[in-house]
Amino acid sequence: MYLLLLIVLVRLLIYLYPFTVTEKLPYKIQQYSHHNGIPLLIHRTENNRYTNRKMFTYCHKKWVDLNPLYQIRWYSANQRESFLKEFDVNAYNAYKTLKPGAFKTDLWRLCILYQYGGIYVDAHTTPFKSLESIIKYTRNQEHNFISALDCKEAGGGIHNGFMISSSKHPFLMQCINDIVKNVETHNYTDHTLGVTGPVCLSRAIHKVVNNKNDFRVGYNYYGQFTFYLLKFEWGISQYIIDKGSIVMSKKYNILEYLNSKVINKKKGYNYMWKNKLLYEDL
Repeated sequence: MYLLLLIVLVRLLIYLYPFTVTEKLPYKIQQYSHHNGIPLLIHRTENNRYTNRKMFTYCHKKWVDLNPLYQIRWYSANQRESFLKEFDVNAYNAYKTLKPGAFKTDLWRLCILYQYGGIYVDAHTTPFKSLESIIKYTRNQEHNFISALDCKEAGGGIHNGFMISSSKHPFLMQCINDIVKNVETHNYTDHTLGVTGPVCLSRAIHKVVNNKNDFRVGYNYYGQFTFYLLKFEWGISQYIIDKGSIVMSKKYNILEYLNSKVINKKKGYNYMWKNKLLYEDL
């Protein structure tokens, strides 16, 4: 019995050890290549760029190993705010007014992609395939955009946790403008993800392409605004799938995800949206 407990304890310590070791996520300014006008530049963010080794391994190093031609930039909360100050005063004020951290980064990621182009991917995402297998869906056109079709359980929007885009894309600017307007008017919309998230992005794209038809997995043909969507699968691991193959998992640490949804529920954006707590009074 004691031997069994000892074995369990040792295994637990081995599992937990990487969470106790600190690594720093890099922010590098280097030359990068382009594919169909899209910079091979991955934008990512954490409030603090110091993280545990488990996340560093699964959510950073794996991206580096699978994508050696791409540059990865990690932005801290301070760097996000500094960028938005220079980007646009209205976007910056909206960022400061929003309370949920997730909603703040919803806005920032659109602005950083609009400014530079490239790839945005959420911090806790683990890749299973290289970006080369996805960026091939871009076309020889001025405006390129790739994302994932959100599941119906999450509103069926355009999943903004993974986006590939050319700079100055009208999809992004429309969504930025819509978010700023929502914040300025303290609009809660009809959906949790309609203020800044995937539902908001989907509605913005509908405005640009001037079409109300449902978007679909694969190519959505709208002339110069043709874009490609992967599939976002509902579930704890939150897989993004292309043609039946897993491309990435949005949650490398399921226990941390469950903690954020259950134990820290009152700090989450769903709770804040339902209780009309989204906005600061500046």
